[in-house]
Amino acid sequence: MIETGLKKLDKFLGGGIKEGLITDVSGQNSTGKTQLMFQICVNALKDGKEVLFQDTTGEFRPERLFEIMQ
Repeated sequence: MIETGLKKLDKFLGGGIKEGLITDVSGQNSTGKTQLMFQICVNALKDGKEVLFQDTTGEFRPERLFEIMQ
């Protein structure tokens, strides 16, 4: 499991995001979906896991991911 960083969400999900599965996050604009996914990616990378982030909107900004990693 990969923790989201949000204790209540991790509890709701049974411990976090399941490894090895495609996870789709959807919702209204400006609700924090990208921020959440970036945090999940960083948490996985810190644990030595590999991550594939597929941007379906063409708005991926790697500099934001680097900011979170620092």
